[in-house]
Amino acid sequence: MVNAITAMINAPISEDLLKGLALLILILTQRRKLDSLTDFLIYACAVGIGFELVENILYQWSTFDQDNQVAGWVDEFNNRTLASAGSHAFYSVWLGLAGWILFQSHSRTIKV
Repeated sequence: MVNAITAMINAPISEDLLKGLALLILILTQRRKLDSLTDFLIYACAVGIGFELVENILYQWSTFDQDNQVAGWVDEFNNRTLASAGSHAFYSVWLGLAGWILFQSHSRTIKV
């Protein structure tokens, strides 16, 4: 029970910190191309989709260690890839909004 609760708390925090760091690096390297909220949201969705792709590949790959590989793979595919498709993109949108707000407030203080 403790392991399940720890995983439910640690996983989202570590995943969103990693996605936030990736988004921050992307924003800092592409800052000249980002001039609207839509740009920030699209980049955030791209980071979320990329993270979800890598995560799903790793989970799918781990099913090959099971006794019944095909059933494990299909089960993992149904639960992760189909049932939660796009969830990381949806959650990452909030990181994009936060980044846009941060950069908008930062650019206003510099111009004054």
